[in-house]
Amino acid sequence: MKTIAFVICFFTTVAVADEMWLGEWLDLNEPKVRSYLQALEPSQIGKSLTGIKLSDGKQELKGYKYIANLSEPHRGLHIYKFHYTFKAIKFEVHYMWVEKGFPEYDLNSGPSCAGKWIEPGGWGVLSGDQYTYQAVRPGENIVLTTCQLPSSNPALKRDSATAWLRPLAPYMDAHFCQAFN
Repeated sequence: MKTIAFVICFFTTVAVADEMWLGEWLDLNEPKVRSYLQALEPSQIGKSLTGIKLSDGKQELKGYKYIANLSEPHRGLHIYKFHYTFKAIKFEVHYMWVEKGFPEYDLNSGPSCAGKWIEPGGWGVLSGDQYTYQAVRPGENIVLTTCQLPSSNPALKRDSATAWLRPLAPYMDAHFCQAFN
């Protein structure tokens, strides 16, 4: 019995030690995504992206259509706008951050979206966790905002056709949806 308990404790300890804390994961992957976004060229607007490989093997932004760079360098504000489709429903996502030493960016003031914001859960961080602050804080995480775009398909225009999304709203950010593409 003691041997079994020891083996269970040993493998549990090894498994936990092998995992990465959220802060470590963000510290490792956010610089990669920031560099990737800042390297996007105007000639890529309207095109589908190959994305950037993260430390866990996921390909962030893969298949997303690059729409615009809405950054305001004089404010230390970086905003990149994308469209993607998940289960025949179109979404818009913004990746944004504020450089250290600049004022925070109020999420309620923009960026605008032609559709409906996903609530709750429309604001998240790169890991897919929900972002609960009302502003993008300087020198901190990349924040993602997600909204559902209007559909040209009459079957999807009805409110009941997208009712299945409501229970998933806390998880409907770019990171979550990308896993199913």
